[in-house]
Amino acid sequence: HLGKLHLLAIMDDRSRFIVKARWFRSDRAHHVLRVLRDAFDACGLPNGMLSDNGSQFKNVQGDTNTTRYYRLLCLLDVKPIFHRPRHPEAKGKLERWFGFVQSSFIPDARKALDDNPSMDLEAFNKMFQEWLEWYNHRHEHSSLDGTAPAKVYLEHPRRIQRDLHATIDWDKWIGIFETRKVTKQ
Repeated sequence: HLGKLHLLAIMDDRSRFIVKARWFRSDRAHHVLRVLRDAFDACGLPNGMLSDNGSQFKNVQGDTNTTRYYRLLCLLDVKPIFHRPRHPEAKGKLERWFGFVQSSFIPDARKALDDNPSMDLEAFNKMFQEWLEWYNHRHEHSSLDGTAPAKVYLEHPRRIQRDLHATIDWDKWIGIFETRKVTKQ
């Protein structure tokens, strides 16, 4: 009954720690910027962000410097990095995590939705945040020698911590802009 949902997530490359993730009804740019805002407020700024070539990150013509995503990252001194088209290995860790969400979270979520048909998106995201807390702090990750991602993320000796010191008008960046084509009628 929730319809098609899109999961937007930010993962730390070294630790596989999910900095922020949330389900939305679309994967439009303003949702991406909401996830960025929440991630930067909670964990500070990364040196760079690797993303795919979706229209929310990069214009269809390939001109990156006109998207709000690109301009915001540059304003915050975060290097935007785009993986090569048709090269899924560049974001393999995140793709494997999405697969893990499918196999680990989705079956329980489907059962919860069957048991509670009136569940809304907010409640669904709350349930997901509880699962994400388990994943980040208690899941023994095989690629991390059985260590939880949060332990590696928070305790790594070379961890980069750049707090968000810029004053950003998030409403301006996250606002929804639509271009509409109309006729005389």
